[in-house]
Amino acid sequence: PELEQVIEKLDAIVVVEHQSNALIIGENGGISPRLLRKGGTKIIHVCGAIDYQSIEKNELEKIPNRRVSSGFVTLTTDYVGPCPVVDLHTAGLKVGESLVRGMRLHKNVSDATTYAMKHSPCMEFPKKSDNGQPNIYQID
Repeated sequence: PELEQVIEKLDAIVVVEHQSNALIIGENGGISPRLLRKGGTKIIHVCGAIDYQSIEKNELEKIPNRRVSSGFVTLTTDYVGPCPVVDLHTAGLKVGESLVRGMRLHKNVSDATTYAMKHSPCMEFPKKSDNGQPNIYQID
């Protein structure tokens, strides 16, 4: 019942699973398409196993609207051109470098994170929205 209550409040669910081939959305998956249909929840698929037939049968909106096999991505950043992709990857490397430097200096995660916040392009995301609800739901 808790999952159903969460899904009813979502505008969209983003599917990003790189590690497992387990079905994430489907009749025999972690999330039933009927739950998504009930709430009118859209599916934004980056990667991960989903049941396309079940999604179509339940008339769910999936973005992007193309099929890929499990283990492949439907959405990548390459469509924006090479410069933004290089910038994004470079920023990620800078954040990683700052975390390593912070750990070497401070020897603990909390202070290393503070160090990275000051010395890299990373940012902290609030754990709760203005209405007190968590901003991100992760389903394990």
